[in-house]
Amino acid sequence: MIITGEENCMYLHSFSVHPKYRGQGVTHILFDFFDKISKDDGYDVQSLVAVQNSERFWMKYGFESVRQISYGNAQAVYMTRTSK
Repeated sequence: MIITGEENCMYLHSFSVHPKYRGQGVTHILFDFFDKISKDDGYDVQSLVAVQNSERFWMKYGFESVRQISYGNAQAVYMTRTSK
């Protein structure tokens, strides 16, 4: 991949919620904040790597699978979504 400086994608590198706080809407609040920053900064696309079988979770947020990748010693899925 060649970086041209004209890329228009914000990458979410790491996202997790402590088990104690799951099911309390924290995920939605944090993702909405990521989404707002992405849009405010003018990015048209958001991307992430779904690990630990989280692909179905991210599909609920509108992400689509792009391709399977190796991530360390495990398989993962590179996913993107177009900002709305």
